Amino acid sequence: MQLSSLHWWVLVLFGVTALSLGLAFARRAGRGTEEYFLTGRSMPCWFLGCALVYSALFGTGFLVYGQTMTGIFNMVVAAVSGWGLFRVLPRVGFLS
Repeated sequence: MQLSSLHWWVLVLFGVTALSLGLAFARRAGRGTEEYFLTGRSMPCWFLGCALVYSALFGTGFLVYGQTMTGIFNMVVAAVSGWGLFRVLPRVGFLS
């Protein structure tokens, strides 16, 4: 397959745009690794609940269809999300 010059320009434009956005957001998120990986410990409880349900559903689906390691990984994500959810809920007035 031969790429025309238009295709190459689109690829170059995409690469420059992706690199520019990455550098711009790297400056904004440059407060430390905790801020980057844990969002400053300010994740909303509804988001953790959605992650819990999503991971549990897809984890069991993977286990049913024979993809054991992916299913176990998703179940671990569900367990960690549940643990985080029940640690956050009392702080926002639920479960207190």
